[in-house]
Amino acid sequence: MRLQELDASLSRGIAPIYFIAGEETLLVEEAGDAVCNAAQAAGFSERETIFTEANFDWSSLHAEASNTSLFASQRILDVRLSAKHIGRDGGAFLRDYCAAPSPDILLLLRCDALDYKQTKTAWYKAVDAAGVAISLFPMSIAEFPRWLRERTRRYSLELDTEAFDYLVERAEGNLLAADQALQRVALLAGSNMIDLAAAQGAVEDATHYDTFKLLDAVFARDVERVPRMLKSLREEGATTFGIAASFAYQLRSAGNLSRMTQTRRRVMEPFVRRVGQAGLDRLLAECALLDQQSKGDLDGEAWVSLERLLLGASGLRTTPGLGQSRADLQRFELFEQGL
Repeated sequence: MRLQELDASLSRGIAPIYFIAGEETLLVEEAGDAVCNAAQAAGFSERETIFTEANFDWSSLHAEASNTSLFASQRILDVRLSAKHIGRDGGAFLRDYCAAPSPDILLLLRCDALDYKQTKTAWYKAVDAAGVAISLFPMSIAEFPRWLRERTRRYSLELDTEAFDYLVERAEGNLLAADQALQRVALLAGSNMIDLAAAQGAVEDATHYDTFKLLDAVFARDVERVPRMLKSLREEGATTFGIAASFAYQLRSAGNLSRMTQTRRRVMEPFVRRVGQAGLDRLLAECALLDQQSKGDLDGEAWVSLERLLLGASGLRTTPGLGQSRADLQRFELFEQGL
């Protein structure tokens, strides 16, 4: 089921099982909360939250689902999962439970993103057949403005053009940061029309560009965002060593797309086709040189080199910066020659 269909489905009745998975934590949580609210309105008056971890005892969940409450006839078991911890035992529990779900239990499972192989397993098919399975895909930058506009209506807010454009740029698709900013505006604003100053005060430092979002911008050839995100990371205390190490890890992973989740393959496949295996090898070699420069074993400004490296990987033909040393210029020339 698609997320957009959930409300209509809940209005028709409550399924015995809901499995909601996705990378966007805010969307997963809100979809799960919508299920809980509908279930409580339908008479599920008790709710228990269970967190699973590595080596989780799935038999305990089976016992909980089989336990008859003394205080209410209908209960919600709100289970927080990690996709990597489901394993064989978790799959076996889900297959068995879905074969004969308890009429007095609503089993709600909230999970991070599943990989493609997991959606083809017997346990996932059992969940989909017995209840409702929803996979939430990451929101694209292009979809983000529409989502934000709908969000402002939820809080009965209206942003002027400057305020709206500022929030779109600063949030960079970070749904949680954008939602928190709008909630602060709703609390602090004296009127429904929000100007640029009010938006700036609400955002403050809520936006956080992490390394993975930076690298996704590189793979997407978003050359305008890369320098801005890199600058933000530097101001937050990130290191060239850490960013280069993450980039190198992603490059090595790109050598085996079949082992990636479907979501990651959608991000990485166009990049791999564009640079080819030879390009991946050259970028890895450049990361190794940048690592030496970060440690002071090579001359040159590491941040300048890192920016040039990421922009080059984004598809922009770069030129050496003014702050680069002769050694760095030589490395640049070698890199451009593909050596």
